[in-house]
Amino acid sequence: MRDTVRRRVSFSLRRLIPMRLELTPLECSALFPILRQAQKISRNVSNHRTFRDEAKLVANGSTVTLMVTDLESAILVPLCSAQDMGEWSIKLEPLLKFVAFGKAAPLTIEVGETITLRVGSSTGSAIGNSPAADWPMWPLATQVPATVLGAATYLGAKLREELSYVLPAAARELGRFAMNGVCFDVLDQKIQLVATDGRRCAMAALATTLEELPKSTVLERLPAQILAALPGSVISMRWLQGQLGSLLTFEAEGWTLCARAVEGDFPRYRAVTSMPASRCTTVQVRAAELLSVLDGLLPGIDEKKKDFVTHTICNGDVRLVTKSSEGHVTRVRPGGDVTFALRADFFRDAVKAHGKEVDEISIEVVDGKSPVRLMNPLEPSRCYVVMPVVSE
Repeated sequence: MRDTVRRRVSFSLRRLIPMRLELTPLECSALFPILRQAQKISRNVSNHRTFRDEAKLVANGSTVTLMVTDLESAILVPLCSAQDMGEWSIKLEPLLKFVAFGKAAPLTIEVGETITLRVGSSTGSAIGNSPAADWPMWPLATQVPATVLGAATYLGAKLREELSYVLPAAARELGRFAMNGVCFDVLDQKIQLVATDGRRCAMAALATTLEELPKSTVLERLPAQILAALPGSVISMRWLQGQLGSLLTFEAEGWTLCARAVEGDFPRYRAVTSMPASRCTTVQVRAAELLSVLDGLLPGIDEKKKDFVTHTICNGDVRLVTKSSEGHVTRVRPGGDVTFALRADFFRDAVKAHGKEVDEISIEVVDGKSPVRLMNPLEPSRCYVVMPVVSE
């Protein structure tokens, strides 16, 4: 009984004496893009959950950490050191607003019965109370010893670039949950990033130092999109196996992203993407010219009806035909003749994924009923493979 009273008095004293956090303009500038991505996670929470659009402040006696989660993924951000202990919830919208103000002047956060935010002469408040009972605790379980299945380190800029390249091909269907993300596959001492929706497939290889990693691990679409936007020059990745299942953690200076690994078998993409060079018809075209022709054709295409573009490679040029118009692209390398059809939106995504800076696009195809591969000849480590539209 005495221990219970002592804990209640101690907690009341901590609530009466505010915890004071101070962030410099440099710290606010670094925190702002992270909070913008954390807001995407919080908005993925169901409306009936009390922690939607909220963050959780956790003070453990040494560090104050801000946590945002949607039950499947979470971002943890260490704010500053403090000797206080406690947990509070805070609305993300006013916090994001004052962190933006804090880029020009120091930001002060006073945590007590209410949470007060101050930047210069501007003062605001946010809901400050003990977190609701349904606040999940699983991201904090990453601090508990777990079996480390493997680890890898990436250059942040390269990881962001390759994730942005493959993500447009990821599935968006609830019934195909194992494909709703990006697969981290180990291939010849490299990490192969793969995304597919069953009708197209995007691949990009990442050189890294590996330690005994699982053959295939899928990161869900939303955390993959957030990872592609988070800052960091070097990003460390770990595969963990614990009581809560398989977890993926990505860590850089100033943030940690945790996500549950998607359970399920990823499609065997290698059998579809391998093409015998002896049977392939290869044509290379100017990327700028191809994009210009596509921009002229696509406005007349009804994407809801999944219209397609027919490509005829013959007599030194590539003829692109839709239901209402056609265009021509001159090829820069010799090759055989072939006719095939692709869905217009898939073809556009595959071409634009390589960027406007690319000089040439290589198109490889065996026949009109086989997959079509598009790639930059100077970057053989990445490519798009699109299934054709076969019409009798």
